[in-house]
Amino acid sequence: MAAALLLLTPVGEVISLTWSIPTRAPFTIPPISANINDTVAFTWSSWHNVYRSASREDFDGCMKTGGAVVASVASGGTFYFTASVPGEYLFICTVGGHCASGQKVAITVADPPPPPTPPMPPMSPVSCFPSTAIVSMRDGARKTIDTLREGDEILAATAGDGRLVYDAVSLFSLADPAADAALLTLVTDSNATLTLTPTHRLPIGAACCAVSEQARHVTVGQCVWVAPHPTAIANAGAQLLQPAMVVAIAPALPRTPQPRGLFSPLLAHGTLPVVDGVATAFNSPHIVALDSLALPLALLLCKAFSTCSALRRTVAVVECARQRLLGTASCKGFRFVDGLVVLR
Repeated sequence: MAAALLLLTPVGEVISLTWSIPTRAPFTIPPISANINDTVAFTWSSWHNVYRSASREDFDGCMKTGGAVVASVASGGTFYFTASVPGEYLFICTVGGHCASGQKVAITVADPPPPPTPPMPPMSPVSCFPSTAIVSMRDGARKTIDTLREGDEILAATAGDGRLVYDAVSLFSLADPAADAALLTLVTDSNATLTLTPTHRLPIGAACCAVSEQARHVTVGQCVWVAPHPTAIANAGAQLLQPAMVVAIAPALPRTPQPRGLFSPLLAHGTLPVVDGVATAFNSPHIVALDSLALPLALLLCKAFSTCSALRRTVAVVECARQRLLGTASCKGFRFVDGLVVLR
């Protein structure tokens, strides 16, 4: 008998198999794993054939009936096997006692592995929205968040009772058109769809709006708070946020082209911005409550004494130091709505 050698050498999408009787322990041909449309090339130089067994039982017992000859007996030859569907394919040689001597092979064919997932952008050091997020203006217009400027009045809600108001975009708002980060998308049973960074907060719970949670910790079935349809909020002060159940949460699809920017409006009276129809919170409830008192005064004084840039630099440095201490994100700096850049 010819020497038993098994050569499994992938050549592109071709796996080469020397089809012969094994002569070395454990006297078996190792099983082959292949992907759909890969080809296994059986080659032999002595008297052999290739027979496809009908079942695992027939294969294990070297049964010579019930299956099909796929390559006739010849003193040398080549047989190419290519599978178009996943499954286990079993082949033996039916010449003499070749199968009982170990000349048989099991080929498992699987779907090709998916392409590698592109790396997610880094976690944003600030909580933001993408440039495509929509806000409602006092005049009823709807604008993308990347077009906001200081003083623009957008729909918001009071943190105490969820009453809808209009509040002005302050100088402390962040706007970085060159930034990028991983994003989440939440969908509610009211058909609101909100995309934001995982660390951005949302008011949640059965009552609005004393409790908030980071988006990455919100779960399907929890209650968030949404604004009525834009046509119903002309008189914002007479309207309240409404509860809506989260029905789906998923990583946002990659944005093309990259990057598309990150934006976070901090409103002049510390109210909760309504973005894509959903009430959002720029910080934890106690910080929101503090800012609703301190921010109007800080803006009044810094504008009176022309110290707003210095104040924002101080706030940015302190915030970056806090994030680095906590190790929550890689803080490289902030870009504010008027173009002021700190720590870049």
